[in-house]
Amino acid sequence: MEEVNKIRDCIQLIKKLPIDKMDDNITAISNLIYEEDDLLNEFLQKVDARTEKSSDEDFLYCEYNRDGDSYRSPISNKYFPPCQDATYPSSNLRELEIKLNKMFGLYSRAYYSSTTISSVYCWDLGNKIEEGFAVAILIKNDVNLEKEIDSGKWDSNNIINVSFTEIDSNKINVTYKLTTTVILQMSFDHNTCGKVRLSGTVSRQVKLNLN
Repeated sequence: MEEVNKIRDCIQLIKKLPIDKMDDNITAISNLIYEEDDLLNEFLQKVDARTEKSSDEDFLYCEYNRDGDSYRSPISNKYFPPCQDATYPSSNLRELEIKLNKMFGLYSRAYYSSTTISSVYCWDLGNKIEEGFAVAILIKNDVNLEKEIDSGKWDSNNIINVSFTEIDSNKINVTYKLTTTVILQMSFDHNTCGKVRLSGTVSRQVKLNLN
């Protein structure tokens, strides 16, 4: 119960702090709870929607492709900087990851702009795929000096958890849980409004069972 209360308090605090300072806020709270590994990991999974563009390959840094201080590329499946004893998705999930990156790459550039970056990461939830897996679909769209907009940022982070439950020898129940977080930041200088900075975030979750 105490752990649940701590997570709740951390999330309530991050929601009350300015969105445009999200990176600094997450880092500050993480530093306060860094000695409690389980609490820190759960906190980051719930609120860390930050993405950074890699300078090595065209992919996004996030909590879901990190191992220590290194980040795995969904393009080459390599870590930058190189990481010993790093974790990788199973061969089946790696094939799915490659296909999803191609699909969402085409989608994001067609829907947003030619400079939009997307990255998809897959990882196992157990020792084999039958024990479930997860997928993170990340889209980052930055806008600079477009019409009256000085700068704008759209981060879309979608986490899908897939689990399997055997009902009988001929039927399996599949549970999909999708958590989506969108972060929007924008600044512009308007003749009537003057200089304006807007920011906000919204999160939604849906669960679906199929058999």
